[in-house]
Amino acid sequence: MQVLDNRIDESWITLDGTAHLYGSTREAVQRIQKDILMQLGLPSAAGCGPCKLIAKLVLDNYGKKTGIAECTYQDIPRLLWPLPVEDIWGIGRKLKKRLNSIGIYQLGDIAHYPLSKLQRQFGNLMGQQLYYHSWGVDTSPVFVDIKDEIRKGFSNGITLMRNYSIQEVSTPVLELTDHIASRMRQTHTATKTVTLSIGYSKDDGLKGFSRSKTLPEATNIAKVLYNTCMELLRSANARASIRNVHVGVSNLVPEEAIQVDLFSGPTDEKLQQLGATLDSIQARFGGSAIFRASSITNAGTFLGRSQKIGGHYE
Repeated sequence: MQVLDNRIDESWITLDGTAHLYGSTREAVQRIQKDILMQLGLPSAAGCGPCKLIAKLVLDNYGKKTGIAECTYQDIPRLLWPLPVEDIWGIGRKLKKRLNSIGIYQLGDIAHYPLSKLQRQFGNLMGQQLYYHSWGVDTSPVFVDIKDEIRKGFSNGITLMRNYSIQEVSTPVLELTDHIASRMRQTHTATKTVTLSIGYSKDDGLKGFSRSKTLPEATNIAKVLYNTCMELLRSANARASIRNVHVGVSNLVPEEAIQVDLFSGPTDEKLQQLGATLDSIQARFGGSAIFRASSITNAGTFLGRSQKIGGHYE
């Protein structure tokens, strides 16, 4: 199997059985890149490998510099093992520090470290993942059943460009809940469980938190999601210097399962109609065609994010 990892921001494509139509993997990639450049005016980089992991690693470490990079299982010792562990997808600052503490500095060090010792140091699952990934073993599928993803739920988060106070963070929370509510409406689902996660500034040395609440009735109304998140924020006694905000919904059900409250029914119905109208306007004229006034305040993040593709400015 040849897997291509091609950025805007990233997508995986399997090229199984396409050689007679589009030529070799490199030729197919070049055709894709040419089409992207001609239709969108955007350059692209690609990494090719026999699985998603290798495609991702070769893209990040080679493809972004050369435009196209390829790596087979036979190439792993030469191309991937010399890479510092901090350059490996999925290894962050804390994990790097733990690996360095036991003498592991390159991906090849992990490959030659006893699996049993990795499991004792990092747990069975993480130890196995580190070991097998160092050899390029990745069994995750390229294609994901969207129905499975919908059943798991939706989430969206943002790393803020500066420290936010408790009062200011309500604006990005509102923007995130708007986005998630829209995704649920588009998939005709509703949620029963809302999760809010907060990360503090590194300067404060405080550990963030994640809290969830199960709602009495399923909903896909942004206002209900927002009010629930703010309730979770208050219950956690959140402090200032917030730098990360993440909102998630799970325990999804079909939209038809929404129960109409006798007291708030008319209001909820109007909010659902308003949400559907906003969706249609944004679908026709673009995501930034209509938005909340709070997004133009200093605390707003919506406009900045709407000008980016895959997290980067155009």
